[in-house]
Amino acid sequence: MTVARVFLVGLTCVLVGCVSKPMEDKVHAPSLMIGQNSDGDVSILWDSQPNHTYTLYYQDPPSDEWKTLRTASRVPGTGAALTVRDRVNPNKPQRRYRLEFERLD
Repeated sequence: MTVARVFLVGLTCVLVGCVSKPMEDKVHAPSLMIGQNSDGDVSILWDSQPNHTYTLYYQDPPSDEWKTLRTASRVPGTGAALTVRDRVNPNKPQRRYRLEFERLD
């Protein structure tokens, strides 16, 4: 019974027209692909879009502070995959990464 209610709520939403932006204004949300070798060399790759800039942040546990990766601040999108390199201590806990982007137009 619960599944039917959820379906009807979703169906009602579609029929009423919940979409507030045209389809061509869809949100660009790139996924990060991260690889690290045993020496601590890290490669971070994502698909970029023209008219966007990207800033990559990192966090070293147990700290809660996010810091800007110096080599990846306001990187202009090209429409192709972008790669940034980082170097970490392979004996420390794993570093976390977060990508933020801004549309320019």
